[in-house]
Amino acid sequence: MNICKFLNKIFLVSAILLWASCSDDSSSNNPVNPQGKDSQSQDKQHPKDSTSAKARNKGEAKCSEVKIQREIMDENILNNPEEYAISVSETNARATIWEIVMEKIYPRAPKDSYVEKHSSRKYPHETSFCLFKMADTLMPQSHDARIDTVKYVTKGLVCDDGSSQLTEEYLAYEKELETYEKQDSFFVEKYIELRTNRIAELEAQFNSCVKHPNDFKPTDDEELREYNEALEEIFSSSTPAESSSSEKTAEAKSSSSSQKNNEGNFHGEFAKVK
Repeated sequence: MNICKFLNKIFLVSAILLWASCSDDSSSNNPVNPQGKDSQSQDKQHPKDSTSAKARNKGEAKCSEVKIQREIMDENILNNPEEYAISVSETNARATIWEIVMEKIYPRAPKDSYVEKHSSRKYPHETSFCLFKMADTLMPQSHDARIDTVKYVTKGLVCDDGSSQLTEEYLAYEKELETYEKQDSFFVEKYIELRTNRIAELEAQFNSCVKHPNDFKPTDDEELREYNEALEEIFSSSTPAESSSSEKTAEAKSSSSSQKNNEGNFHGEFAKVK
């Protein structure tokens, strides 16, 4: 019995020692962090980026640029709409009345021949000095056609993960477009007003010219010479009999013009046209 008790004690002691040894091994594999607070502070200073982690897990998101065509903006309207309205309204009003004058001079000619006929300086012999001068004064000036270049602006970035972002370039373009729309509205309103008023003035001059052609005479020899030369061009292409008659008509016109030089002042009527 004593031997059995002794053996049991030895077995219990061995079991206790074995359990203690296993407990030490477990503690060494899972050491306790004595600086728990420091670890937490480090986590706060360097937070984990869940988005980046997600991107790494699934792969980086691919983004592409989205471009749109820019609206065509007239720099004249954008920078000085009032001055541009004055210039364009005057040009267009003169061109409108010029066609009316040329239609009166050449009632049977097509409109697309007016420029050529004016350049040829061949006027019908019944053309009054007033109409001749209006045709010269209001003749539209040729301008090079404006060529608008198509331009694009990068609106933003669109990514395959569903995210998107506007670019600074597009935000600046939006502000510029908003300003241009305001300037353009002002330009159109000013242009219509100025053009309407200018056409009314020129129409009044034209009507006076048609109703009272003898009230407008050359103010100097140079104007008289130009007028006679313009009529002589068409006389030179006439038959001999017509030419002789035309010359007499021209002489009569010249004589009448010299005698009544002070009856009218063409420059006064057409100062605004120039």
